[in-house]
Amino acid sequence: MLLLLLALGCHPVAPPPGLPAPSDYAREHQAATREIRVIRDLETRLLMRATLLNEDLVDAQALTLAYALGATPQEHEALRADLLAELEAYRVVVFAADSPREDFSLDDDAGWRVRLLADEVPLEGVELTKQDPDAPAIALLYPQINRWSVVYRARFARDAGADTLRLVVAGPLGQGQAEWAAGR
Repeated sequence: MLLLLLALGCHPVAPPPGLPAPSDYAREHQAATREIRVIRDLETRLLMRATLLNEDLVDAQALTLAYALGATPQEHEALRADLLAELEAYRVVVFAADSPREDFSLDDDAGWRVRLLADEVPLEGVELTKQDPDAPAIALLYPQINRWSVVYRARFARDAGADTLRLVVAGPLGQGQAEWAAGR
C-alpha cells in the first residue's frame, strides 16, 4: 500500500471529484511536530518526534486520506467530523520514539512516563495506544516515523483554554520536553 501511495505521489493524479488536492499537509505537519532528545553521556539515547494534533492539521489529514483513498466528498466530511470530534474532547499527541541502545516502552515496568502540561498544570487521563509504524495511514500521515520507531497515540483530557502545552518525557535515561502554543 505504501508503495502504491508513493507511486501516486510521483505521478500527477487528479483529485477525487469535489475534493481539492492536499497541498498544505507537509507544512501543517511540520508546524505541529517537535523533536525531543534525551542525551546521556554525550550520546542521544532517545529521539522522540511528537505531533500535537490541531484543527488545521486534522483538516489536512482528512483531505490527505480522502485523496489517497479516492473518497467521495461525503466520506471526506465524515472522516473530518470524526477527527474533529476527538479534538473537542482530548488533546492528542502522536509520537515516534527511537533509541539506539534501549527498547523504548511506556509499559508500567519500563520506567518511562509521558505527561502533557497545559500552562504547567498536568492534564489528567492519559490514554496511550501503541500504533503499528508499518500501517499505511500512519506512514502517510506521520513522515517522521520509520519501521524501527515505537509509535504511540496519546490522548489527554482537554484543558480549559491554556496558552502553552508542554510534553514531558522522563525515564531511566533522562528527561526531555517539547512545547507548543495551545491555539485552538
